[in-house]
Amino acid sequence: MDAIIGELHQIDVYVDGGVRRGTDILKAVALGTKAVFIGRSVLWGLAVDGMQDVRNVLDILKKEFLLAMMLCGCQNDGNIRKKQSCSYE
Repeated sequence: MDAIIGELHQIDVYVDGGVRRGTDILKAVALGTKAVFIGRSVLWGLAVDGMQDVRNVLDILKKEFLLAMMLCGCQNDGNIRKKQSCSYE
């Protein structure tokens, strides 16, 4: 993904698919994506228990994302892209 983002400065990169946890969102944002789509998780929640479970799914993803940010030493989403301590291969 770094190579794609590095070569294509003039377009926005979005991630769709494979996002199951807040850490997946953190990794995508750290690699420079503009947004991460989480449709499948939301649809599973909707199928299980309607809108209440959609809220639960979103709450879980948010908590996981915030915890992952704290563990990486990021105070806000702007700090995520500035961190250079992680390597994804």
